[in-house]
Amino acid sequence: MVSLVRSRADLHIALERDQFQLVFQPIVNLRSQRVVGAEALLRWQHPLEGLLTPDRFLVIAEEAGVTPAVTHWVILKACRTVNQWSTAGRKARNPTSASISPHRRYAIRAWSNTLRMPCERPTRRPLP
Repeated sequence: MVSLVRSRADLHIALERDQFQLVFQPIVNLRSQRVVGAEALLRWQHPLEGLLTPDRFLVIAEEAGVTPAVTHWVILKACRTVNQWSTAGRKARNPTSASISPHRRYAIRAWSNTLRMPCERPTRRPLP
């Protein structure tokens, strides 16, 4: 298990060094057996601990105060990825789903203007 004190510092470093990543789980229509979208799942590629799932770090992220920044990163990365898929000709009716903690839903409202552009228009620019 990652130590609490080290994890708090590591979370700030993870944001700076782009150690978070999204993996996409397909959403399948059971009737048609077709992929209709994807759920974005957050992972942290920790340099010492390896690939960590949210149950290993989200509570610590809350305590460290980095959850809004991580949430913002997830939403932008998911939107940009969907736009890249769209540019490449891969479209889905309901492209992406992401679960957000109920007490962090303010993040969606606060960042709605920021997100509008990357979520609505495909981009050919590479992701950071």
